[in-house]
Amino acid sequence: MNVVHIALILFCIVTLVIETMPHTDYVEIVPFRIDLQTAKSYELEMLPGIGPKMAQRIVEYRKTHELRTPEDLDGVYGIGELKIRHLQWLVATEDEKQ
Repeated sequence: MNVVHIALILFCIVTLVIETMPHTDYVEIVPFRIDLQTAKSYELEMLPGIGPKMAQRIVEYRKTHELRTPEDLDGVYGIGELKIRHLQWLVATEDEKQ
């Protein structure tokens, strides 16, 4: 019987704490995006379809080219239009960088 009473008391305390917390109507969700120009190799590997070798190719490519948009990856060996379309929503734009 004591276990039931303790469980009931804990449930009441948790409910009280949750109900007295301030409620906010606004939740800001900011997507995680990668900056192609400054991302480290391991960060580039988080992109779908980008493995260690492809990440290294991107790092080497950006030494001589500026990467502002996913379309700029078109010159990297092994990246085509389909992969660029998949990366569109994961790459930071100029507005997000500032």
